[in-house]
Amino acid sequence: MNKKILFVLGMMLFLNCNTSKSDEDNKFYFSFYNNKNVRTKAGMFIVERKKGTLLDSVFVYEKNKKVLSFQENLDKHGVYRYILNKKTLTHSLNDSLTLSVNYDLSFIPFINKETTLINKKTYMFNQKHYKIYHYSEVQSNHRSFDSYYLENVGFICYYNFDSDNYILCDSTNIESLKIKEVTNQLINDTTFFARYTVAKLFPKYYRKPNNKISL
Repeated sequence: MNKKILFVLGMMLFLNCNTSKSDEDNKFYFSFYNNKNVRTKAGMFIVERKKGTLLDSVFVYEKNKKVLSFQENLDKHGVYRYILNKKTLTHSLNDSLTLSVNYDLSFIPFINKETTLINKKTYMFNQKHYKIYHYSEVQSNHRSFDSYYLENVGFICYYNFDSDNYILCDSTNIESLKIKEVTNQLINDTTFFARYTVAKLFPKYYRKPNNKISL
């Protein structure tokens, strides 16, 4: 009798653990868009975030193959990454400081050498507020780009001014997060999206013709 009770309790615990784990595994789908806002490559990256008690585990997939994984924590100060057992504040939410990572690893557009908070803006959709942070990120001495992070969510957009292309999160399995409506406001905001703000700084910027997909 005791064995039956233990078996039932064990099965209930197993099912409860699996259910909570499934509910907390969030997926974000990123597509590639060209300079005409045409989606030329759907599902370029899939980012899976597994919620943890203290840290989230983040997995990046490209063509169904895992290409990057790290642990991350989001708090009121910013985004902390744990890579090679090193805790690093990679994206400040409060100060426009240039932050340099202390590990020898980079992976565009997720892991880069330096980040600087440029500004932030709050959008509203269905009576909900969505705060987005805009960063300048440096991958190498000769390559930089702009990225955008959504509060309590993380990375949602990468923009390359050299090619005028961008990677955008346009789908997620979180039903309560209307990500497409939020990111659509972002890419059409002439006062916040780097396509427009950087163009004002460099009105005569020349881009070499290039039809290839490029980050």
